[in-house]
Amino acid sequence: MRPIDPPNRTGMAERTGATNHAQPGRLALWLRRLHPAPPAPVTTLNHAALARALAWLQQPLAQAPAPGQRPPLQPSQSPLRVLLLSPNRADVLFLRRQLPQAELTIVTRREWDLDQPPALGVGPFDWAIASNVLHYATDPARWLRHIALASPCLVLQDLIERRRGPAPPYLAADGDAMRYQHTGQAERSSFAQAFDLARLQPAPVYFEAFDGATNAYHDGLPPPRHFCAVLSAADASTPTPKPATQLRRAASMWGYRTRLLCFRFWPLYVAYKGLERLRLGPHQARHTPAREPPT
Repeated sequence: MRPIDPPNRTGMAERTGATNHAQPGRLALWLRRLHPAPPAPVTTLNHAALARALAWLQQPLAQAPAPGQRPPLQPSQSPLRVLLLSPNRADVLFLRRQLPQAELTIVTRREWDLDQPPALGVGPFDWAIASNVLHYATDPARWLRHIALASPCLVLQDLIERRRGPAPPYLAADGDAMRYQHTGQAERSSFAQAFDLARLQPAPVYFEAFDGATNAYHDGLPPPRHFCAVLSAADASTPTPKPATQLRRAASMWGYRTRLLCFRFWPLYVAYKGLERLRLGPHQARHTPAREPPT
């Protein structure tokens, strides 16, 4: 999605032409796609945590989980269907290596606003993966409820303590809005409105906090703190929307289809009325009650 480090001012200057460096040609860009640069240290650490969470999630049910944790959630069908929420290119390449047999579906913010329930036909998926996405949520509980409508299992990687801006509350200007904590695991954030994962029911079935790579805002300070968690629905099956939500979606879709059909067939209706007027004559047509077009 968006980078979680301060913008590279040199790169921005090169893109805007503020330096005298020659712009890369098409061949150079093509070679970069074939041989992409290694990921940044922060991305490497995040991917390592995601790999550990995915390994835990895929372990056989015969292996006893850690005390206090539920057994890993297993896919209901084959191939494994995985929803990727707003991944960047490095995330996609990494997850393709981690889940080579899975069917990956990428959904961006333009395609699904997480403030709204998933559109009709989205899902169900076995797993959903959100890496550095939910720190843009102003209401994390709402986003988590809506994601649960598409998948019963969410692999969540995000921030506990990370400065992305120069002044308190140290948020970036790209929509950054939230930090997370898990008081049940003694992981607290200095962000006043941090969302506590211990409030979730059920609680996360997997949680790991780790040190992230530093940036310019962490010079002389302790390293940033990130986390990776696995959240499950109340049961191990894909939850379905409530009947009221289903009826609301069906009514909305029916209204849309009705308007579309009326718009398409309105010229035929006008032509039919014109022919009827010619057939009946002006006197009879004048006394024929006019019908309003369907809406």
